[in-house]
Amino acid sequence: MDTQSRTAQRKTVMARDNPYSAHIILSFFDGDLEARADFIPPVGAGEPLTLGVIREFLGKLGVGYGLVGDAALQNAADQSAAEKQAVRDVLIAKGDPPVNEVPAYFELHPRLARGKKQPAPAASHSSRVDYRAYSPFIIVRKGQVLARLRPRIAGMNGKTVCGKPIPYITAPVSGVTGGDNTKTEGGAVTAGISGQFLFENGVAQVQDTLVIKSGVGYATGNILFPGNVVIQGPVSDGFKIHAAGSVTVKQTFDATEVFARGDLNVSGGIIGKNQAIVKIRGGINGKFIENCRVACRKTVKIERAIVNSTVYAMEYIDL
Repeated sequence: MDTQSRTAQRKTVMARDNPYSAHIILSFFDGDLEARADFIPPVGAGEPLTLGVIREFLGKLGVGYGLVGDAALQNAADQSAAEKQAVRDVLIAKGDPPVNEVPAYFELHPRLARGKKQPAPAASHSSRVDYRAYSPFIIVRKGQVLARLRPRIAGMNGKTVCGKPIPYITAPVSGVTGGDNTKTEGGAVTAGISGQFLFENGVAQVQDTLVIKSGVGYATGNILFPGNVVIQGPVSDGFKIHAAGSVTVKQTFDATEVFARGDLNVSGGIIGKNQAIVKIRGGINGKFIENCRVACRKTVKIERAIVNSTVYAMEYIDL
């Protein structure tokens, strides 16, 4: 820390029998953790400072711990006398700050703590970035480490320049607590399932359902999720949706490429452009299908019509 920006906690002026003799002004900083001095030269026939006088003065003030060497004190006194001007801010003694105790706590994995950032724009026109491949969601796999146990750090008392102990304190720590679908064992918090990682108010959790309220677009990127996906808003053209579970769309679904191991449930219809591909291992429910190539392992239930599309089902096509 810059000593010029600090305020001394107290100052003591060394006086001599002869007011024209050299003296020092001693200042204490940071709770007596540091002592610094201004060396004032003698005036006229005044006497210069000697090492013995300096040491005697420091002893009277009780400054005896962390002292600098005799050479540094004598050099400052000699420089002040030779140059006939004050030599300021000379370190006299430095104590030991306390080491605060830190209890054991779980620390979030660095990659999860940083989160995910959108890639920077291309540096040149020749470089291209597919922003549809960007996803703001943090997806973790089952067994992945979310947080690790940091061991306790023992506290240690400090000591002032006067030799007085400075007690340490126990520092508060905001650790990580395992929440839904996590396991805490063996000094680590791990994901109990594959899914979306969420961290809020110190609680880490994993969700098996990805709920997208605003819809799918450049803000979300393509959706690749190891669980269920619920889309409450529109799906922009050109974005892929892959899910290891079911996909639920709360309105008409503009499909480009859809793969799901579970069901596909659409409140409106399924509209494809350029012969969209829809492959579902479960069943399909919707109002209509238009301009799509659909392959379904179970039953396809459509309320109204199938238009300009190819639909395969291993069970039934129910219109």
